[in-house]
Amino acid sequence: MTDPKTALRRFLAIVNSHDLAELDTVVAEDVTESGPVVVDAPTGGLAAFRIGWTQMLTAFPDLRVDVDALLAEDDRVAATVTLTATNTPATTAEASRPAKAERGAVSSWRG
Repeated sequence: MTDPKTALRRFLAIVNSHDLAELDTVVAEDVTESGPVVVDAPTGGLAAFRIGWTQMLTAFPDLRVDVDALLAEDDRVAATVTLTATNTPATTAEASRPAKAERGAVSSWRG
């Protein structure tokens, strides 16, 4: 069994690389989410999880997730993270005002 802190750090490295090809090396095929990454993204399973993160990375092409703190016990890990990104304007009229955003979040994972 992979150390849960190592697995979460690897997941975030994959997200930060914006190349989700190796997502299945750290996310189970039957992954479930209590709250999807993107509100209208499909849920349930690795394919849906990948779609949600693809939508997120498309909307925020410079997205970065940094770990603030990790806490692990047995096969569980919780993290406080900071997400930083610039919103990609949906229309040409909005293109002159992209918005830089930073948001804190708490995430928990089970190995």
